[in-house]
Amino acid sequence: MSYAAEPYGEFAADLIANLTGGASRLRFTYADDGHAFEIPAEQQVIPSTLRVMGISGGAYASFAQGRDYGFGDGVLTWNQSAFGVPLPGAALPDLGTDFWVGFDRGPGGPAPALTDRNPGSITRTLAESVALELAVLSHQLDGIYGAAFVDTAAGRDLDQVAALVGITRRGATQAVGEVVFGRAAPAPADISILAGTLVSASSAAPVDVTVETTATVTLRRGTVTAQVPVQALVAGPAGVAGARTLTVLHRAIFGIEFVFNNEAMAFRGGTESDGDLRSRVKRALQYSGRSTRGALEGALLSVEGIGAQDFLIQEDHLAYPGVVRLTVAADIDASTALAARHALDEARPAGVRIDDNLVVPAALAPTFAADTGGGGDGPGGGANLDGVTMPLAAVLTLTPGDSDLTESQRQQLADAAAAALLASADKVGVGEPVIFNRLVADVMAVPGVLDAVIDIGPRDRGPGEDLRRFNIQPPGAGTRARLAAEDLVVSLRGERVVVDLSVTVELLDAAALGAPDQVLPGVRADVESRLALGLRVNPGVLSQDTLGGMLPPTEDYEVRSLSYRVELLDEGLRITAENTVVNLSASQQIWVRSVSVAAAPSAGGT
Repeated sequence: MSYAAEPYGEFAADLIANLTGGASRLRFTYADDGHAFEIPAEQQVIPSTLRVMGISGGAYASFAQGRDYGFGDGVLTWNQSAFGVPLPGAALPDLGTDFWVGFDRGPGGPAPALTDRNPGSITRTLAESVALELAVLSHQLDGIYGAAFVDTAAGRDLDQVAALVGITRRGATQAVGEVVFGRAAPAPADISILAGTLVSASSAAPVDVTVETTATVTLRRGTVTAQVPVQALVAGPAGVAGARTLTVLHRAIFGIEFVFNNEAMAFRGGTESDGDLRSRVKRALQYSGRSTRGALEGALLSVEGIGAQDFLIQEDHLAYPGVVRLTVAADIDASTALAARHALDEARPAGVRIDDNLVVPAALAPTFAADTGGGGDGPGGGANLDGVTMPLAAVLTLTPGDSDLTESQRQQLADAAAAALLASADKVGVGEPVIFNRLVADVMAVPGVLDAVIDIGPRDRGPGEDLRRFNIQPPGAGTRARLAAEDLVVSLRGERVVVDLSVTVELLDAAALGAPDQVLPGVRADVESRLALGLRVNPGVLSQDTLGGMLPPTEDYEVRSLSYRVELLDEGLRITAENTVVNLSASQQIWVRSVSVAAAPSAGGT
């Protein structure tokens, strides 16, 4: 059965039609076998009033006569080819789903008891009132329907679906809940409650618990309370606070007079995202068997601390028959490695050895007992992570979107961007290349980042080899590129020095033969490109000579004169000046806001 929520208008039209002599909800099941969808002649269908609705592409659809289907002699025909392919522009119901037909009846039958369909009539008002309730129920049912499937379930619903295949969400180790921040009178202005705000239980509470807010929430002007999500600082039962025990605010917030938690803290959800949990659930049946590659993958993914990108399984039946080579490139301790070895032993087929690099104490790593028919102990863990990972080094240079950030805000932005870059690099699996543009895109997605420049390369590179902006290919299929926090340097560019540039050029050779209004746009684009390249590194001094030195003559033009207007902040004051020389600090950056180019009078332009 397929289901999709229907809009209010369809319910209203169906009810009004039924109340005033029409028909609705004639049910048909769509199949592309050429079967005719016939409406009995006694229904006396008025063709112009035909309404057809159903599910197309997994969503509710209202089909249009002429575009999607045709109707004649009581037969509804879908606009499709002999092979069941929709004609250009046509939409068809999903195969095997029901669609419904409604219409008004022609004269000749029994007269309807109600006839007034006009807006404001009792018939229409009652029908629309009921239709509104039906539409709400329809959307609620759509949510219930979606909660039953892995692809559409989320949150607690996804946890319940996962439980059907014996999977639980990872990381539910810290209690969570909500704390109410409030005041006696309506707030005269918005009050921000920042993420990381600490609240503790009162001294009278049976358990001493401290929690921190996990999101920034605003108590809006004119309101008296705001609910803020919180998480315990310690894991396990020690972080569970009872109802109305969290009443002590560590640092006063101006305008907030009291805090309390209505409900007790609880272990709800976890740190594993819906996407990761959904992926594990989808593959659960594949992994439920043994003696397959998927079973080995599932065994590893069941171990806390090992993700899909952390390992590579290789098979070569000709080069090394009966052996599966496994490379694990994750920072795991001995106990995790031991758990992975046990999981692999449970999933591997008899007679097949697993050649892995898991480092576990030999005495603590038994595989199959002699009487179980297993293939015996495979080779012990040999190589360590030093032979598996390719350490990277990177320099991240950020341009904040707001040039008036405080030092604390700048540090928060740098930390968030660094975390985004490390997380992006951590997604790279064993044997996969590091795609430079993906790293940049993930950092640019951090709120507050206007621009990001990443210089990256192997940490153990040769002398004179600089970090660059390029993709990185690991040296072997069993090697994984890794970027550690200690190998990442983050710097923020400082205050922007805004420049509006005016350039006068002399057009040369072939460019001088064309009309200036056709040639100058290309010259301006070239000037902007060369300046952007030249200003990627802070020149130290902003002057006419500095900018002019970045624009040497080309085959098409030569710069005759150059002037600029500069805006910058100096001790909190915004200064505007013409052609002034500015000594730049190491953190300042030049931003060319606009470039105008004119042809010198001798070249035939102005």
